[in-house]
Amino acid sequence: MNVRSDVRMNGVFLKEGDRVEQIDPHTGLSRMDMLEDERAFDTTETERRITAPHSNRLILEELKKYADEHERRYGRFPKTLVFAANDLPHTSHADQLVDTARDVFGRGDAFVEKITGYGRHCRRKEPRITRRADSTAPQNPAVSRRR
Repeated sequence: MNVRSDVRMNGVFLKEGDRVEQIDPHTGLSRMDMLEDERAFDTTETERRITAPHSNRLILEELKKYADEHERRYGRFPKTLVFAANDLPHTSHADQLVDTARDVFGRGDAFVEKITGYGRHCRRKEPRITRRADSTAPQNPAVSRRR
């Protein structure tokens, strides 16, 4: 599925006088501010320097239409992954997507789950089972356990 979003294709343009919420990424403190100048953010800055919650919602609503049609046709909800730009404390794009998807799909909190890589915000600190797929991997066993 390919969704074209004006924000994702052209970036975000804020006009002088627009009210914006600024969140300190270190403390999570939020404050409202009125822009004194216009500002343009290109697509590479979306979800990194500026977030676009309305755009995220529109994309997820379009995904819901596709998924609901798939479920009607095949009798099951399609396996779906949605990728986030980041999973930072206080300004997590991943958390925003999870919250919005739970609202859009309306099937309860367990229906949408955040899966992150390995790092300080991951539930699992290390993988419990890993599989080596390179040419130097031992022939037996194919699965190695890490403790």
